[in-house]
Amino acid sequence: MILSVWGEERRMEEVRRLTRHRHTCVPISQLMALDLSLLDALILPVHGVQGRRGDYMDKAHISLPEGFWECLREDCRIISGMPSAFLDSLPQPKYYYMQDEAYARRNAQLTAQGVLFYVLDHLDQAMNMSSVDIIGKGTCGKAIGSMLSQNGMRIRYVRHEETNTPGEVSFMDWVNGRCADLIIQTAPAALLREEQLRRWAKQTKVIDIASVKTVDERLMKRYEIPYLKAGNIPELFAWKSAGANLYAYVKKVLDE
Repeated sequence: MILSVWGEERRMEEVRRLTRHRHTCVPISQLMALDLSLLDALILPVHGVQGRRGDYMDKAHISLPEGFWECLREDCRIISGMPSAFLDSLPQPKYYYMQDEAYARRNAQLTAQGVLFYVLDHLDQAMNMSSVDIIGKGTCGKAIGSMLSQNGMRIRYVRHEETNTPGEVSFMDWVNGRCADLIIQTAPAALLREEQLRRWAKQTKVIDIASVKTVDERLMKRYEIPYLKAGNIPELFAWKSAGANLYAYVKKVLDE
């Protein structure tokens, strides 16, 4: 097969390396010289491409051959992390790896390893003497909780709804009570508001790994709560494993 793997991240370079073992991999810079009707698959970074003409990627303009998208075969497979308005408008089959359960589970494990580094960097006492509140109990939240629990931390999940499950607390009970030594925000929702931050001033630290902006950094500074916005963790701490994880998904799609 003839493929093109886009993106400058190290994990995408690892995908390129692994792909070349079985396929012809054409760099984006060499697409001008390729008969685009020969392209069998296009592999994109997590956020895919954006813009009305699909000529933006990772917030930067990309140079594509004239009429690139129109020249692709209708059966050319487009593999991306997440949907975008532009990708949804294309007739080609799309495959989104962030929606794949096996990929997401392995990616969450790599994220948890990176979060462990940040936790160690932020704590001022031993892990087995520390507690953590994790906002959100999705795939990443569970993986992080498991990792930190194995290292001795007391774990509590903050849930939006009422809960009687041990190790969980509802949001309403949480904001009216005492916070943990550390708060890890995984849910893409702005739940940390000024009223509780004011009460928790100088009492906790916050690590925010949510995919969108959820915390007002000005409030963190005002109430002297150490705050870290940590994104793209697998790329930072485990790019080789992250690339292998993505390649496993790509291989599954291409072998279908």
